[in-house]
Amino acid sequence: MDQENELKESSPQGAPGHGWPYWPQLSVFIVMLMVAGLWYWWSESGDWVVRVNRAPISRAAWQQETSRTEASMASMLGFDVQAPGNEKIRAEISKEVLKQMVERALLSQAASRAGIAATPEDVAVRIMMDELNAGGQDKMARVLQSQGYTLDQYRHLVAEMLTISKLNEYVTKDVVVTEEEIRAAYKSDQDLLTTPEQVKVGQILVPTKEKAAALIAELDKGANFEKLADSNSTDPGVKDGHGVVGYITRDDPKLPEAFKAAAFSTPVGAYTKQPVQSEFGWHVLFVYDKKAPQLMSYVDARGQLQQQLLASKKNEAFVGYLNRLLENGLIERRVQQQDVPKLF
Repeated sequence: MDQENELKESSPQGAPGHGWPYWPQLSVFIVMLMVAGLWYWWSESGDWVVRVNRAPISRAAWQQETSRTEASMASMLGFDVQAPGNEKIRAEISKEVLKQMVERALLSQAASRAGIAATPEDVAVRIMMDELNAGGQDKMARVLQSQGYTLDQYRHLVAEMLTISKLNEYVTKDVVVTEEEIRAAYKSDQDLLTTPEQVKVGQILVPTKEKAAALIAELDKGANFEKLADSNSTDPGVKDGHGVVGYITRDDPKLPEAFKAAAFSTPVGAYTKQPVQSEFGWHVLFVYDKKAPQLMSYVDARGQLQQQLLASKKNEAFVGYLNRLLENGLIERRVQQQDVPKLF
């Protein structure tokens, strides 16, 4: 009997079934702990590699976008990233892709906070233009399939990029270029604003040195260069123009070096006295005109300079805006996954 009373006294007064006044608070606390545990499990689970202000970027999405980038490089540049020895390049591509995904996420979130978004009409128009450029809906569908996109995924990407473009316009809307900046650029960029020396040249292209020498001999006797080009040149690109190539510059990458050297060293109204050899054959050249280097006037250059300066300043302003988002945003990296590159 005394032991039974002792047990009763050791039990909390008002325990469940006995009207214990603190049981409701304890119940709420237990529920809160359970909810917190479930939230932590949910937020930390999954295959995310980086979270941008709590928004996850999954490993699958990262790998998929990296694969698309590698495929594009192989298609456009003929560079096989997966070839042996390219491990460092693959790592850099993977790192850059993830960095851009983080930046896009930050910019998309900023646009959402500012109430900026591409409209469905904007997206539809852009996709229609892409389809026209691709050669129709069927060809566009094949392009998307080759890049691993569904139409819905591509539509989402287009909406994201158009939204970021609108955010760019909003952030940089107050950027201006002053007259002083334009004049300063005109003074500092005169090399770029100077038209290089040019030569207007004609040619007769033949397969052998002997044939070229014979044509020069005819020119020495007073033959007409253009008539000789019409009847002898094997280059169809200039034959219809009576052998006239047009104005060329010293840095034209499409022309052989020997061709350019001969053209610029021959006086106006004269032809080359010796056959000129290149990988295309043998040339006889005639020089019609020469233009000395000429600096563009400020009046003519002003509009071009203003556009270039404005684009540069807007880009600088938007990069600064993005850097502030990176500095102030919550960027979480999963440290237990050592293959995730450090971005910042």
